[in-house]
Amino acid sequence: MSGKPSRSMGRFCSSATPTAGGHHPGGRPPGCRRAWDLPADEALVMAVTQKAPVGSTFGDAVSDPAWKKKPTWYQVSTSDRMIHPDTERRLAERMNPQSTIELDASHASLASKPSAVAALIDQAATALT
Repeated sequence: MSGKPSRSMGRFCSSATPTAGGHHPGGRPPGCRRAWDLPADEALVMAVTQKAPVGSTFGDAVSDPAWKKKPTWYQVSTSDRMIHPDTERRLAERMNPQSTIELDASHASLASKPSAVAALIDQAATALT
């Protein structure tokens, strides 16, 4: 795919607003569901350009995680459909971050809530200088 997505491809990720139960009318393809809070064309680009992780990623052991020695900051996406928000909260608690923020955002919070994420990064940078 090159250039701007066609209209038919844009419909691939249509239905950007979930219902009260968190489901998408008519459903969305898996790649688009992870970015339900983005416009359909942006969700489509993310869906078709993201590559699958290398299989060994899931079996690799981390012997000395950086978060055990370095300060951390954490952002929970409360409407994430890929990693449950409670799992994100448990990960944050385990890391003992300097600060944790919660955003009403999908898995694609960097794209859907850039100002809030940038503010957290600024907070971390300021604390470390």
